[in-house]
Amino acid sequence: MTDQRRAAWWGGGWGFAEATLWFIVPDVLLTFMVLSSRRVALRAALWATLGALVGGALLFFWGGSQPSAARRCVAVVPGISSSMIDHVRGEIAADGNAALFRGPLNGVPYKVYAIEAGAAGLSLAVFLAVSVPARLARFVISLAIVAAIARVATARGASPSNQRWLLGCFWLVFYTWYWTRVGW
Repeated sequence: MTDQRRAAWWGGGWGFAEATLWFIVPDVLLTFMVLSSRRVALRAALWATLGALVGGALLFFWGGSQPSAARRCVAVVPGISSSMIDHVRGEIAADGNAALFRGPLNGVPYKVYAIEAGAAGLSLAVFLAVSVPARLARFVISLAIVAAIARVATARGASPSNQRWLLGCFWLVFYTWYWTRVGW
């Protein structure tokens, strides 16, 4: 299997998983990929976006048909609480589709917006249209930042294994901070 094909499977699968019940963002995988190949990482980001759209659509429909069950299920995912779900429900009730643009900025997982958008009866087409730039932009920004840091680190003599180690440390610290802030 080629690197491009592996990128498609891993990116799409991780994007789908995180949009549904997985609790680690695709950015983790993508940023490790960019250390080896920008092209492969970008392709994986595109597939992660597509996977997220499929997962988001599933949760959108679940939220529209069985909102209580969907909320209960997602509330047990690490980093998600009932109060977070209630907050998003209130945002969408107050602002409709405009609330969907805030999702990537406020640290609330995409899956919560998917369920609440479906429960509120918002348009699936609008939800998916907002999802594409919101998800893809964050992935591309993550890739660009790590690629730039890797260029500087390489110029200063850091080996690829040291760069991977430092990136792993970054993600460990990030998730420790995030789960401390929002709750495990």
